[in-house]
Amino acid sequence: MPSPVASLLAVPADVVNNLNLPMVLSVASSCVTGYFWLVKMRRERAGLQLYRAAGFRPDRLQCSDLPGMEKAVWYGEVFLANPSTLPAAVVRFGVHLFWKGRWRDGNLVMEKKDGLPWTVEPLRVLARGFGCAFHVEQGTTREQLLQPHRLRFTLVTVDGRTRRYDVETSAPASAPALAA
Repeated sequence: MPSPVASLLAVPADVVNNLNLPMVLSVASSCVTGYFWLVKMRRERAGLQLYRAAGFRPDRLQCSDLPGMEKAVWYGEVFLANPSTLPAAVVRFGVHLFWKGRWRDGNLVMEKKDGLPWTVEPLRVLARGFGCAFHVEQGTTREQLLQPHRLRFTLVTVDGRTRRYDVETSAPASAPALAA
């Protein structure tokens, strides 16, 4: 009569003898290939990142077409990084200013040669300098403009994805933009 230990040791031996080695190698190869395809797909998603190069500095107030308002412009530079292996294109770039408890729409002030669309090559960084113009109340002082404010940038890519980034106007440049 065989001992219980001997019968337990015989089970793995039977499994190994009945194992179809080419099938096991095929399944293992498929799993490894599938894993690397998932890694590659994740890498190829459009994933623009926005970084602020330096603080946005305010310019002097300008006249406005709206009664009781003046135009304030903050100038700065951002980096658009594309970690994907596919090119990315920004077709719309919206700017907003958090002023006195609410978001105000603004306009980009830039040279025509730097205008939209912006194409960021795969695994590259694109630098863009521009101004952000907003209407503020007449009588706003320079000190109010120099205080830290939040800017919100809304990027719309060619595939219809929208990304929002909040940036402090006078925060250290090493801080990345926060995705909103």
